Amino acid sequence: MTMKEDTDDALAELKLLKVPLYEWLERREELISEAVVRKLKLALVVSSDDELRFSPDDLNEIEMVIIEFTSLIDGRGFSLAVMLREKFHFRGGIRAVNVLEDNVAYLEECGFDSFELDSGKVFSSCVQDIAVPNHSPIGFAQRLNRLKFN
Repeated sequence: MTMKEDTDDALAELKLLKVPLYEWLERREELISEAVVRKLKLALVVSSDDELRFSPDDLNEIEMVIIEFTSLIDGRGFSLAVMLREKFHFRGGIRAVNVLEDNVAYLEECGFDSFELDSGKVFSSCVQDIAVPNHSPIGFAQRLNRLKFN
């Protein structure tokens, strides 16, 4: 995987420079400078089987973390999102990639706020308080009815 600009409709207002975790760990300062010069926001791309090996200070530079699920039955991506929100207090976006529509409500409960389904659909959460700890859960059917598909 190499860096690429995000042009998805769901994030049209953001121009993102997507950076794989291994590249971030090797070239952090260079990537920050590149993003500034190109007037892009940084998006850190991690796989659900990656270990989060960065400092909390790194997250100050990151607009979004994109978690790619390696398998539809792998729950580690859920745990990564919870860790980002609760342990690292990350307030930026967290996108789930390669997930099933049936899992969206559960992903929201873990802190995800945008989604790229395995079918290719991309959409953002309609829940405004998703990054707020201890937000009250809404029923699964109600959440699916409120999603904003692009």
